Amino acid sequence: MISDERYKQLMEQVGLPNSQSLLQALKQVENEVSQPYERKQKALITGIEQAMELLNGKSIPQYKARLILDSLRTALEYIDETET
Repeated sequence: MISDERYKQLMEQVGLPNSQSLLQALKQVENEVSQPYERKQKALITGIEQAMELLNGKSIPQYKARLILDSLRTALEYIDETET
């Protein structure tokens, strides 16, 4: 996320420190760029959380290991799909 201070710096660099139109345009660009990243991050976190639930701090049997790998694979497949 871009801080208000960084927005001010960018706006000053282009000579428009008080332009509300420029500020709104910069915020829109930040929003559009960050959306795919946020979806990928959420998918990966979900996969990791599912894996951690299955692990539960114990030695795990093979079927649980497969479930963990499947959860992570699903998250990674989602990430690949959203990049295209």
